[in-house]
Amino acid sequence: MKKKVLYFGTLLLAALVFTVCNGRDPEPEPEPIPNLITPTEITITNEENSDIAIVKAFTMNREVTSAEYKDGSCKLNLPATLPNEYLYWASSIAIFTGCEISDKESKLCRIDEFVAYNNVGKRIGEINLENSMNSRYYYVDRDFAVKGVEWFCSFKKGWNIVYYYDGKYTTKEPTKISSWWSFRRDPLSPSEQARVDGEKAGVELCDCLQNKSEQTCLSELNSNYWNYVNSSEFLQAINENYCGWVIYTVVKSSLKSASVFVAD
Repeated sequence: MKKKVLYFGTLLLAALVFTVCNGRDPEPEPEPIPNLITPTEITITNEENSDIAIVKAFTMNREVTSAEYKDGSCKLNLPATLPNEYLYWASSIAIFTGCEISDKESKLCRIDEFVAYNNVGKRIGEINLENSMNSRYYYVDRDFAVKGVEWFCSFKKGWNIVYYYDGKYTTKEPTKISSWWSFRRDPLSPSEQARVDGEKAGVELCDCLQNKSEQTCLSELNSNYWNYVNSSEFLQAINENYCGWVIYTVVKSSLKSASVFVAD
């Protein structure tokens, strides 16, 4: 089984389209594309298969919502309300320093991260919304406005999206936005990395034996993975992903100091 590499990618466009009058013929409007960035639900799409099973959204280490990741995508439905312990006074938020806040009693929170888990509940990485406008999801407990410095937002009770463009943060949806979801895998532990590389080595060995001699293939294996000579995880992974019964050898730096194992 080859290591699956995950790439996240999707094109998101806002529904509004306007024409700037500049004396030239207006360009034709593009075909409408559903906007996957909405204040009430988040659609994460992956074009390839992956080992992601669950995606969870968090604010300050508190879970906001989660969804099963299936057939390359998932849809996170944001709750209509959040408990008070999730919220912070808007007037206490450092990023609003120097801004005018229309309601001093207003509270809010922001989704800080989207975390991916595998089918045994182990965290395997983060999913990030990538675009040039640094879009972020905010929940507020009432209508209020923030104005000043770089902030010009009119929040509505519930979920809002804050964009950054033209040198300011705003809740005004841009006319056009191109976005995609990217996956950043957490670093593997040494034993996990050994298993991943062992799976890869087993498949490579099978492929090599289709066209080259056993001695040549074993030599290439030793050269590429000599650092795993003492790794039981690596050798077990080769066994599990090896296609035949041929003896294979793993060495530290050359064929002279070798440990020999036989696949079942």
